[in-house]
Amino acid sequence: MKKPLLKTFGFLFFILVLVSTYPITRLGRPKLTGVVVDKVSGKPISGCQVAEAVTDANGRYELKERRYWEFFPWLNLEAPPLMIRFKVKKNGYKTYIYRYFDSRGGGGGEGAHWELDPFLLELGSDKK
Repeated sequence: MKKPLLKTFGFLFFILVLVSTYPITRLGRPKLTGVVVDKVSGKPISGCQVAEAVTDANGRYELKERRYWEFFPWLNLEAPPLMIRFKVKKNGYKTYIYRYFDSRGGGGGEGAHWELDPFLLELGSDKK
């Protein structure tokens, strides 16, 4: 009689450990899309580097969503912070650095997509 009871508790303990350690994905960066334009003329800038992407003929770019695994999610019941930072650059223009921080933004669901405001690049150089 004791062996089936022990097996049942062992199985329930195994399920409890499995469920409590099941990892979840967190948002590292949503999918980001937008356009890069000349600050003075308002015309799109093609061939501009936006993080790991390059703008097309219409100045548009797309950065893919990034996610990461978090193990033992019950240790931190709040959504983690979301920090985004990347450079927007093109020869002949000043480099623009995009920064975003949200103390609880990392809990966004899969498929998160942000259309960012246009990046306005100024003619010039970063060297002083």
